[in-house]
Amino acid sequence: MLNSYDSKKNREACWKYYYPEGNGKAKPGFHLHHKDPSWKKNDPDRYRQWNPCDVIMLTEEEHKRLHGLLKGSFFLGCHHSEETKSHLSSVMKEREFTEEHRRHLSEAGKGRPVSLEIREKISKSNRGKPAWNKGKPWSAETKRKMSESKKGKHTIVTEEQRIKLSNAARGKKWYHYLEEEKLFKENPGEPWILGRLPKEGEADCLS
Repeated sequence: MLNSYDSKKNREACWKYYYPEGNGKAKPGFHLHHKDPSWKKNDPDRYRQWNPCDVIMLTEEEHKRLHGLLKGSFFLGCHHSEETKSHLSSVMKEREFTEEHRRHLSEAGKGRPVSLEIREKISKSNRGKPAWNKGKPWSAETKRKMSESKKGKHTIVTEEQRIKLSNAARGKKWYHYLEEEKLFKENPGEPWILGRLPKEGEADCLS
């Protein structure tokens, strides 16, 4: 059963994000396109939400191309082909999101109801999939920025959290490789080295 989403209002929020100067009105010569049109049949709740993260603004030519109108076919309700996915990806990569656009996206998502059913669907779709940053070590610059952002902030860890952290780390050993260090239950093998990264100044003492 569909939730009582205000599709018109949500679509206006999308246009405010992609076309702020239009104040919710569509940008002439452009269309909003769902990244996965099969949601209309397979996940109507999500389709009617018109979440800015789920749509992309395309020119009329791009929109026609994606829907196959130039070839006389229409695939609404079907999954995108690899060619279409590649085209969507290239279009998104070329876009530069300003701070104002990011703010509009944030405001558009605030207060938007997400039912338990949709949350469960999102959870199931992500199960078994590796995280987007798995296996990608943080650079020294990223670590420095993370360190700077945490300075002066005090995180309160409850006794219950301490016990959970302790139990999770029990039986694991530290290994490091280049600028990354991780806890493993078993020896991960090369190129990982047993032990934590030497602190600044320790490397000179050990050499």
